[in-house]
Amino acid sequence: DKGWKDSLDGNFSDFLSWEELRIMQKNGVFDIQSHGVEHKKVFCSDEASGVVKGRIGWSLLSASPEVKEGMPIYPIRSALSARSYYPDFSGASGKWETEEEMRRRILGELVASRNRIVSETGFAPLHLCWPFGEYSDAGIELAREAGYEACYTTKPGSITHGTDRFR
Repeated sequence: DKGWKDSLDGNFSDFLSWEELRIMQKNGVFDIQSHGVEHKKVFCSDEASGVVKGRIGWSLLSASPEVKEGMPIYPIRSALSARSYYPDFSGASGKWETEEEMRRRILGELVASRNRIVSETGFAPLHLCWPFGEYSDAGIELAREAGYEACYTTKPGSITHGTDRFR
């Protein structure tokens, strides 16, 4: 929690550096794959589900750094799995991201993650682990378009010969 909050301010000292990742990959112990870039959440409904009380968690802050105690709270999902709702916390109605905007945003992050790993390690990742285990049909389509060959989630179950490599 602390490391993620610090990263909002540009402090990444709690995370592995690219140099450390290159060493791990070069030694053959680890294979560096993708997990997205920002790991943000987005508001995914225009129906408030309550009011912010007490400690504000990092997932709410990732959806909107403007969130403060007493404001309405909206359901959230991984930014790579849903259209984003932008509430107007002053009381006016918010606005929905269009389908095209969502697809552009998700594809942009999937491609940026892949490109960054290529530029830092020299190897193109083939696999994507969905942040928070959350995905959507559009996300799967865009992951294929971005060049991933398989995706992983947190959904329990067995993997068999006929298992969809993207779910």
